[in-house]
Amino acid sequence: MHLTLLVPELLWPEPTDAHTLAHLSCPALEGFLGRARLTRSPKTALESCLAACLGVHDAPLSVCRLQGEAAPISPAAAGFWHCADPVHLLFHQQRLLMGDTGLHDLTLPEAEALTADLTAHFPELGRFYAPAPQRWYLEATPTARLPPLPPLSAALGRELGSLLPEQRPEFVQTLNALQIQLHAHPINQRREQNGQTPVNGLWFWGGNRPEAAPPAPAPDFSPPRIAWGEATSPFTPLLAGLCQQQGISFQPLPQNGADWLRSLFDTPAPQSQFVLLDDLCPPALLQDGETWKTRLAQLDQTWFLPLVTALGHKISTLNLLSPTAYGLLHWRGATPHRWQFWKRPLALPALIRQLATQE
Repeated sequence: MHLTLLVPELLWPEPTDAHTLAHLSCPALEGFLGRARLTRSPKTALESCLAACLGVHDAPLSVCRLQGEAAPISPAAAGFWHCADPVHLLFHQQRLLMGDTGLHDLTLPEAEALTADLTAHFPELGRFYAPAPQRWYLEATPTARLPPLPPLSAALGRELGSLLPEQRPEFVQTLNALQIQLHAHPINQRREQNGQTPVNGLWFWGGNRPEAAPPAPAPDFSPPRIAWGEATSPFTPLLAGLCQQQGISFQPLPQNGADWLRSLFDTPAPQSQFVLLDDLCPPALLQDGETWKTRLAQLDQTWFLPLVTALGHKISTLNLLSPTAYGLLHWRGATPHRWQFWKRPLALPALIRQLATQE
């Protein structure tokens, strides 16, 4: 069985952060990375990498994610669909940054009220739609020409000005107007009074305009027959929608690798499988080193150890991909007798520093 494992932000983005990189405990992962073959490609957003792994190269990600929502609506209606996700913009050292987009306590009634208000005040843009509290969409009018922006995971934590097109001042004015409207809404006023994070911006990406962003590099392996993702992951609707696009079976992911292997081999299964583990993505993008380190240690025990142990038995080939600050990294490991045993496993902090110096 061939397994593709997509683990975004596997490597901590700050190579000089001694506090986060000290005392990392991930022996199973380090053993695999040290003996597998590494291929390094340019930086790629998680959303683009996910589409490439499933063989989707030209479909708009906004429509794919919309189709994967728990309560989807038909994207075949007139107009142009964009992801219009709610974000929190914050000032840091006189810069406006894309802050925590999680807004985990935002409720669906709040999201529906905010999107209805935006639709009423900005009819020239189109209709805003919120099937989930943290995932919004815009069914744009033909005259609402929104520029292609990077996917949300590639924008989080970066300075807002560096992400916006310089030749589109009217779009920047639109974003400012949306921010003003959101700031003045009673829901956001109440959230601020209650000490909750307000929704003070939108991020448009994944649109189905012809000028969509270029796709990620195509991996050198075939798309899977079955894809697995965590039910509560914010990336699961996109994964599910991409699976629908390609006719790939989507399955909810078990809690650990041992259970996954056990369920897989209880019945005959296709020889090509894909698993998305995105636990490291939020803390890495938000510079939460302690949470990232804790989750990495958990993944090492619950997923990397059983999968590496099964390599050469239940798993014949393991492709481990990770979009990171150091590029799109692809480790390929086959049966253990073909591993590069003359290479000693490199500690993860040393590997991070090595990749940082090679940029």
